[in-house]
Amino acid sequence: MTEINNAPAHTLYKLANGALFTVIERTAEHVRFTAQGGGIVRMLSVSEFDDQFTQTELPPYAPGIATGDWLPDGTIFPCFYNGTHWNSWRMPQFELDVGLQLCEHMPDLRYDEHLDAFFIGDEDGECEFRSEQISVDGRTITVYPIGAGFWCWF
Repeated sequence: MTEINNAPAHTLYKLANGALFTVIERTAEHVRFTAQGGGIVRMLSVSEFDDQFTQTELPPYAPGIATGDWLPDGTIFPCFYNGTHWNSWRMPQFELDVGLQLCEHMPDLRYDEHLDAFFIGDEDGECEFRSEQISVDGRTITVYPIGAGFWCWF
């Protein structure tokens, strides 16, 4: 793995506007990087990169909203979001009651109480979204990453 100023490759950086980027490779001459969550790989000289970017950590989770173009127009759901993306799409986290509301709009999505997970799919394959614990303003909240990293949430 390539080292970046004593930090491993894939360290998170940000621009002054808060946009997040992941460094893929850093050599003595250049830095190769992409938007956090994927996308076009870009390259700058080390000095240009260091002038524009600051190493950072993931932002904390905060309340937000999410929707998708497969949902009825105007349908939005409360979620928690920390700025992470997958192929430029948001990766929201939903509380159980919101996940159950999603099931009403998406007949293939179902919740299994015994496994504490949401599932979507059929005999050809299933996606599973198990509960996770996140911290929001000092509170621990149980959430489900329904579609995060798979669906085009915005």
